[in-house]
Amino acid sequence: MDVICSFGKICDLKEKSELYVTAAKFAGLSDIEILLRHILPNIRNVMIVTLTLNFANMLLSLAGLSFLGIGVKVPTPEWGSMISEGRQYLTSAPWISLFPCLFIFITVFLINQFAKTFNNQEGERNETMD
Repeated sequence: MDVICSFGKICDLKEKSELYVTAAKFAGLSDIEILLRHILPNIRNVMIVTLTLNFANMLLSLAGLSFLGIGVKVPTPEWGSMISEGRQYLTSAPWISLFPCLFIFITVFLINQFAKTFNNQEGERNETMD
């Protein structure tokens, strides 16, 4: 989460140096109004894509740690531990490990597709405004 906050701060600092922020200050807008009306809409796309990619990375890391036995303990259901427990049944019942792997893949794929779709829609909307 610290990386996301610092990334947001970098984007915010970059946008603060833009001409429209200076114009908004001269227009008498407060810092909160400038942040909400001008800066956040301009960094929203980058932040959403970054958050979704980081969420997918976090999900894969959590599943990997649980697979190794370092993550969430056994009474709590978790996809990585389900895969790990199903390893001994791969020859007789492969679906025990197959379905958690499939759900991890589908979840990460859908999260990435959401980010891609959102970014494309925002890009199209910005092109029509120009």
